[in-house]
Amino acid sequence: MLDVWSAVGAGRIAEEGLTWTAARTYYRDRELSSWRFEVSGTLPPFVNISQSRTEEILDEAIAAQPLVEVRWGHEVTGPERDDHGVTVRCGARSLRASYVVACAGAREQGLREALGVRFDGRTFALEAGLRAERLGSRGTPGDVPRRAARGRAGEPGGHRGHHALPRPVGRGRPGTQAGAAGREIA
Repeated sequence: MLDVWSAVGAGRIAEEGLTWTAARTYYRDRELSSWRFEVSGTLPPFVNISQSRTEEILDEAIAAQPLVEVRWGHEVTGPERDDHGVTVRCGARSLRASYVVACAGAREQGLREALGVRFDGRTFALEAGLRAERLGSRGTPGDVPRRAARGRAGEPGGHRGHHALPRPVGRGRPGTQAGAAGREIA
């Protein structure tokens, strides 16, 4: 994706992200797996950057395109295509364009059914938190330790992941977690 994003004017994602060249997965103190990401071009093989920052950079790149119009909060129904473009309905309005990108959520089935597109996969409940803290240097640059286990965070055998990020994420202060529905969990 980094090459695609760079080609459409969002190269800052690769520039701002923290480069990973290796990853390790542990269960408690036992390493379960490790792998290296090979550098094969001018872009890093993988970067870690927050989703919110990625979306911000992509939104800025889209806003700089005079031929792209973004409409938030529109329910797209009744897509129809022909040799000259696409017509979609958004409520009572019909819109016509050469191309349309409708960003439907994972649970949106009506639009997929109208287009004959499937979204295979599974859903599962996940309770997650984010904790910002300064970690000492571990290993070589780009060799990011990942510690993970199964179960609920904070319980014996629970899941904990350590992922380095290039800059602070979210609105909390270091040492706090932002939990489900935006509540703070210390």
